[in-house]
Amino acid sequence: PPPPPMPATEEELAEMMAYADVPTTTEVGSLLNRAGANLCFVNVIIQMLWGIAAFRDALFAERARHSCGAAEGHCVFCAMAQVFESLSLQVQGQRSPASAEVLQRAVSVLNARFEFGQKQDATEVHEAILTGLDETLSTGLDGEAQTFVRRIFGLRIEERTPCGHCGKAANPIAYSAWAEYVYAAQLMGAVGDDGSRAGGLAEVL
Repeated sequence: PPPPPMPATEEELAEMMAYADVPTTTEVGSLLNRAGANLCFVNVIIQMLWGIAAFRDALFAERARHSCGAAEGHCVFCAMAQVFESLSLQVQGQRSPASAEVLQRAVSVLNARFEFGQKQDATEVHEAILTGLDETLSTGLDGEAQTFVRRIFGLRIEERTPCGHCGKAANPIAYSAWAEYVYAAQLMGAVGDDGSRAGGLAEVL
């Protein structure tokens, strides 16, 4: 396979912007996706997280007091904060799109399986980012204190399997997770042939 692309320099970014008309929305901002950089999966995650006001506000509040001891380019939180700062500047009127390469590189340092510059599964990287943020921000917390990442995204799931004969459920299996996966076929099965649903999306899930 070809070697992964090197991160764009400030000069390259300026040159791209000189020849490209990239629209910027005042609500979200724009993210660069230069050819060969394979940033689609990271951009999707950033756009999703940016759209969650509770996460966005908590990240900016945490950034003001975050004291990073990691090597440059190795901290997922610092990388995420850098990208969010770029998006914030766009919302305030700056037209230069942000680059998520700094976060892509931090993720590759966080977990070697996510090789820099290669295509990855957005769901897997999303969970890796949340794990990295939670572990980074957990340092120094006392007792039962939780990071804002866990308060917003942390799930406590219990699985109960009823007996096919008596109907009683066995001891539940409890675990923590960042996401609960649902098969598309299960969602489609909850919709009738005429498009009717048994209930709302929350009930179906």
